[in-house]
Amino acid sequence: MSSCEAASLEGLQPRMPSAVKRARIRRESHPGWVMLDCRVRDMSGDDDLGAITVAKGTTSTGDGITVAFSAAAPPAISRLLFALHPNKNRQTSDSESDEGGTLDKGDPSAKFGGLKDARVIAAHGNSVLLSCIFNVRDPITPYVASLREELFIYQPAGAVDLTRLPPCYHGVINIDGSRNTGILCRNNGEFVVAHLGGMTSVGDGGSGLPIPRPVAAELCKYVGGFWGTNWLRIGHAAGEDQDLCWWETDLVVPFGDSLCWVDYLRGILFCDVFSPIPEFRYVRLPVNPYPGSYDQELAMRGSLHMFRSVCVTKNGDMKFVDVASKNFWFSGNLKSCSTPFTITSWTLTRSRRNQLSWIKDASLDADAFFSLANNEHLPSIVPTFPLVDWEDPNVIYFALSQKQGSNFKATLVAVNMQRKTLGVQNSYTLRLTLEHGDGDSTTSCNLFSNEPFLPFAYNR
Repeated sequence: MSSCEAASLEGLQPRMPSAVKRARIRRESHPGWVMLDCRVRDMSGDDDLGAITVAKGTTSTGDGITVAFSAAAPPAISRLLFALHPNKNRQTSDSESDEGGTLDKGDPSAKFGGLKDARVIAAHGNSVLLSCIFNVRDPITPYVASLREELFIYQPAGAVDLTRLPPCYHGVINIDGSRNTGILCRNNGEFVVAHLGGMTSVGDGGSGLPIPRPVAAELCKYVGGFWGTNWLRIGHAAGEDQDLCWWETDLVVPFGDSLCWVDYLRGILFCDVFSPIPEFRYVRLPVNPYPGSYDQELAMRGSLHMFRSVCVTKNGDMKFVDVASKNFWFSGNLKSCSTPFTITSWTLTRSRRNQLSWIKDASLDADAFFSLANNEHLPSIVPTFPLVDWEDPNVIYFALSQKQGSNFKATLVAVNMQRKTLGVQNSYTLRLTLEHGDGDSTTSCNLFSNEPFLPFAYNR
């Protein structure tokens, strides 16, 4: 932190919340990996929470930020704790106050003042990438509201300062639950933050016939203190350019020395983002690529992340899990599913010729899953949000969500795909935003909003 930033923080921030003071816990007790609920929690209260490291920083307008980490071993939930301290020495504009009317009073982050949204968008190594989106007004046209996004890197394993990234050329890139940005870290402290800016499509030249041509994607990455943008050709097998013209990113996953952009309808784009001359490589998922960007009859793409996932395990393997058939994940209605669902898992393998392919690991059909659920007095509903256990890749967590009266509840179950057994269970309350008295490890905002957990195997 620069001396100017330190000076701006002095006298700006209130005393550290006692929740954080009491929450210092021994690092030896920390889990090897956690399941992050991406919605941050306001820590201005005085609850008894578990936090690892407190870090501070400032926004581009001089407001103070404090971030801490509430960690719990899976299947309990972990999350970031957050506090925004307005700069009292700065003139507050209408754009940054509730009085200005730019902040929706019903917005769950209204309690943060001028902050519209704050959430974790990526994590790897010892770093968590936090997106903060603010409501702002154009000084020339003050009645026109717009948004400003600021990205911060928080390191739970010891950093006391937040790292604020300069703004990306693309403006606001993480809005409305977008999952297009990733972070990749090295042990020496280097890191890359990157997202896809766009992609070319296959054209027909007006003839009505497809004309094969190199497909390229725009990579925007932050490395070494600067953002840079390049259009890169995508390596792919013959005929796979048709897959890419419908591309839509559902997830970004760190894998070895690459960041991987995943489209659950098609496949994965691997990119060696640390290379001075990065390249994209396309690998299909073990599914039939869907011919289009959405279902023509339903006019929707479906919540694919509820039924498919790509995860990386402790031993460095990439796993793909598929729960339901095409009919189900488009409609979201079990009764409309013409074929029963089957849980299937695959592992990505590399041949001696450096060819990547998927090997099927295990499968579990609907009848077998319902039998396991009934034995534990659990509801016979389609399991959602598959998440591979980072330490034991044979175990996959699933959420069983249902409404109980006026409350939304979910049970997270662990299924051993090799042994065909159902293990540990954990119950959650689902809320749009955390309320006073909600338990950090037992309340999920992600599941309420139909968003997956973010696995984070942080270095301690």
